[in-house]
Amino acid sequence: MPAREKLALVTQQIRSPKSRANATTAMKQRRVQISTSEETKQMREKIYCIQTKIAELTTQNKNNSAHDAAAHVSTTKVFRASLGAVRCAMGADAVRAGVLNPGNEGLLSSLDDEWPSRADATVRYYASRYSVLAWDVALRAMADESGPDPNSGMNDKQRQRVKDLWSVVNERADAAWIVASRAPWRIESFSLQKTLVEESVALVGESYARFHDRYATSGFTRKHPEKYIKRTPEEFESLLRSMTTSGD
Repeated sequence: MPAREKLALVTQQIRSPKSRANATTAMKQRRVQISTSEETKQMREKIYCIQTKIAELTTQNKNNSAHDAAAHVSTTKVFRASLGAVRCAMGADAVRAGVLNPGNEGLLSSLDDEWPSRADATVRYYASRYSVLAWDVALRAMADESGPDPNSGMNDKQRQRVKDLWSVVNERADAAWIVASRAPWRIESFSLQKTLVEESVALVGESYARFHDRYATSGFTRKHPEKYIKRTPEEFESLLRSMTTSGD
């Protein structure tokens, strides 16, 4: 077949409705393929972003857990001596409860009349030691003689001294907050837990109240007083009470 006739035949086939329909279908299929390819690419990008975010959150959670664990270990070390006093108080309280048990009337009758009061004093002594050992550095910082007289006018050095005292108190209070919020110390005896709280509030709570009244409005810091004055006396007392819990 001559070339001119072949060209005419091809042209006729291209222009035929069936050929145009086939070409249109092929173009649509190609568009669908392109669209599907773009959607797949976008989906992969979204999945990658999600996976990256999950990895970041996982790493962050691990870091937070490690930080919490480190803080808990550090706090345990800070209060280790005071926990020893609590154990002594628990032992003394158990002896007192056992001797005073009505079932042990014969044992109590063999002791002198002053024994119950001495037993109470022993329990309270160890309870007070708990407060002293738990808040030792803070109690020294809150003592009246540790800081300057705010009523006589303070120079820059004296104001810095007051800031340092607040920092010492807040550091120990922050450690106590970790105990109160994560795992308060469980005391099986309600009466002993009550005694621990009473001694703590009477010694540490009153010391903080005086310290707060002495310096909170003294003008020791001209900017951002909330950096140092983190707790009111009422909030501080609530913190003291929440460090222990009763098992009764």
